[in-house]
Amino acid sequence: PTVTAGQYKSVSFDNSNYEAVLERNENFKGQWAEAYKPNIDRIVIKKVNADTAMDELAQGTIDLYAGVSGGTEINRGLDLYEEGKVSFANWSRAGYGKIAFHCDVGPTDSMAVRQAVSYILDKNEFMNQYTQGYGTLVYGAYGVAQPEYKANREAVETELNHYDFNIETAKEILIADGWTLNANGGEFVEGTDDIRYKQMEDGTLQPLVIKWACTPDNPVVDLLNTMLVPNAPQVGMRIESTVMDFNQMLDELYTPGSEYNMFNLAVSYYPIIQPWYTYSMDDAYMGLINNNIIKDEELATVTNDMRYILDEDEWNAKWLEYQKRFNELCLDIPLYSDLYHAFFTPTLQNYHPDSMHQWDQTLLYAWIDPEATEPTSYEEADVQAAEEAAAAESSEATESSE
Repeated sequence: PTVTAGQYKSVSFDNSNYEAVLERNENFKGQWAEAYKPNIDRIVIKKVNADTAMDELAQGTIDLYAGVSGGTEINRGLDLYEEGKVSFANWSRAGYGKIAFHCDVGPTDSMAVRQAVSYILDKNEFMNQYTQGYGTLVYGAYGVAQPEYKANREAVETELNHYDFNIETAKEILIADGWTLNANGGEFVEGTDDIRYKQMEDGTLQPLVIKWACTPDNPVVDLLNTMLVPNAPQVGMRIESTVMDFNQMLDELYTPGSEYNMFNLAVSYYPIIQPWYTYSMDDAYMGLINNNIIKDEELATVTNDMRYILDEDEWNAKWLEYQKRFNELCLDIPLYSDLYHAFFTPTLQNYHPDSMHQWDQTLLYAWIDPEATEPTSYEEADVQAAEEAAAAESSEATESSE
């Protein structure tokens, strides 16, 4: 684009190697009330293979690798920090990794089937293997950095179904939902029949086959292939995976009536959420906005009620209602909400990311110091401890002054 509005302006884009060059916009008047202007003159955004990103960072061919997730990659970055080659920052995520279901096609149009898939995955073990200590389990449509979760933490942990790993519970749910037949219409017999079937209203038999759209070279996919797919036959289910690139998977996710039932991806939330759009029953929202393609009157009502709330306590209470219904419907299988990391050259100063700002917004307040060679760290735990200590000192000072 030749006309841009914002901190930087577009200079060039190389379509062959996916590299964009931006320069500081001399006409930018400043960010927010303080009219803050960027300090860095030139930014090059380039596509980097995840397998080699840390190597490029160590070699200096990239300066900033932001939004790093997964324990294996994070630990590689922390090793570079220990070697004195990079600085790092971390922050809790306002989002979560997930398996998302389409609810407009069988068999995942059944809440029982979605719940059964959740029960046959050991999510605690999955989270431990993927995040390696840099994440936590979540049970709804939220990330641990969101203020609504923090206000409802105890209720979320105790009142939402955790869908703890249980093969027998999954079987019971499927049987109660009518998945009791075999391919010939007779009674499903464990050890003899492979797949459960259910008789539909038109008399046809529907097989319990879940079609999964997944992406290549993805550690989450690798773990699900190991920890989820082999468990499906134990309950008379089959999960069939189709590998495709991420953009193709998104096309399927955004398409009502797609042949695929489930997708692995992640979501991050803006500071102000608007779930009344996400779960609207209007056909215009299906797919691109309402990714689950769910039409549930209770969920649509409770989220629509939120749009008219101004009181914070009332908002948080209604948010909890929304999470309870989302959890019951099992629209997603939340896998983890992790501790994001950014690794960057020590010459990048004052780069302090958090859950409510994208990397480009954070970069506005940073600058380059060519003389800086000592790596620094900006860890969320340290920041929180400092804030709590400052709050305690303030409280003590207030009490003594009174």
